[in-house]
Amino acid sequence: MDRCIYKWRVVRNKKIVVNEKELSNLYQDLSHDILKKLKFDQTVEDNQNQLLFLTCCEKSLTYFADEVSSYFKNDLKDFNTLNFFYKWRELSEISTISNIIVNEIGQNGFINQINLFKSNILQKDNDNLIISTQSNDLKKFNLLLDKYETFKDLLRKMLDEC
Repeated sequence: MDRCIYKWRVVRNKKIVVNEKELSNLYQDLSHDILKKLKFDQTVEDNQNQLLFLTCCEKSLTYFADEVSSYFKNDLKDFNTLNFFYKWRELSEISTISNIIVNEIGQNGFINQINLFKSNILQKDNDNLIISTQSNDLKKFNLLLDKYETFKDLLRKMLDEC
């Protein structure tokens, strides 16, 4: 009983120190910093840094989705329980912003590419295969960040104008 009361008081007194926009920008800046350190030499440390880069991109997308959802609070239910991909899938169903989001959650969109890049890192190479799996490289990661920045700027400008 005391534990429940303590949790209630802690949650009740919790204040929001940083908003979603700042957190999204922070994780985006972290991903830029991590990208500068990547070597793509297939070492364990570099693979961990690649995963850290992709995780920062995911977190930035998550907080950006939360920021965008604040404009449409009445249309979204159980939004906070979703991961970054499904948050964007839910947001793509809102007619006013769907044309911007649909391309990016599709097969060739940068949001979908994050999962592909992660699977490239985590899957083991099979020496029995004649064909090779596609590996991650600096060009792909730079392109991912460029697409994300363009997407973020476009969506923020559109929401600010409306």
